[in-house]
Order: sequence, then structure tokens, then C-alpha cells
Amino acid sequence: RVPAVSPAATSQERQNRDKFRQLLQKHRDEGIIAVRLRWKEYTPHIEDTEEYQAVVKNTTGSRPRELFDDLIIELEEEYDKARPLMKEALKESGWTATPDSTYLPFVEALDSQVAKAAEDEKGELSYEATG
Repeated sequence: RVPAVSPAATSQERQNRDKFRQLLQKHRDEGIIAVRLRWKEYTPHIEDTEEYQAVVKNTTGSRPRELFDDLIIELEEEYDKARPLMKEALKESGWTATPDSTYLPFVEALDSQVAKAAEDEKGELSYEATG
């Protein structure tokens, strides 16, 4: 039988998880966490942080690895949605990957298609506003 946890402790543990989720989000925004990152590669970045240590001590709720895995699943879903759009944008730009391709031309090709799409959208909005 699991001992009862007080409402105050449950609330504190929820706050601990929320702070850890915020740390995960920050690391995602900074590019530390990417879709292919695995837990064992990530733990050296966090094992000494307050947020991680607090969640490790929680007796209920999601564990740090589970929260990390949830974020990776979210990233994978975003990637799966974006991939066909990126492929189409690259195709329309005429860019083709080769063994010698570098990152900058790839980004420039995507940027040109995003700018073109934004201009197309702006034109449609202008037309709708005047029509």
C-alpha cells in the first residue's frame, strides 16, 4: 500500500514538474533538444539543475524521463507534419541535396520559399480587402 501524499506535497510536486517542463521547453528553444536527441545524451545537460533534482525527488507523477519523452514525441509529430512541406518547398526552389551540400544553401532555399509564400499570402489578403 502506497502512503497517502498530502495536498501540499502534491501541489509542490506538480510545481516541480512544471518547472522541469519549462526547462525542457527552454532547451528546445535553444536547440539543445532536437527530435533525434536521446535521454542518455541529454542527462549531462540537466543532472545538476535544480529543476531536474526536484522532479527526481517527487514521489508521485511523471518522472523526468517521461516528461522528456513526451516532448520528443511532440517534436516528432511536428517534424512529421513539416517534412512534406519542406520537401515541397525545396522542390519548388530547385534546390537538390548532394553529398557536398551544406546547411546554408538548404536554409536559403527554404527561406526563399517562405518569403514567396508570405508574399503570395499578402497579395491574397490585399485582394480580399479591396474586393
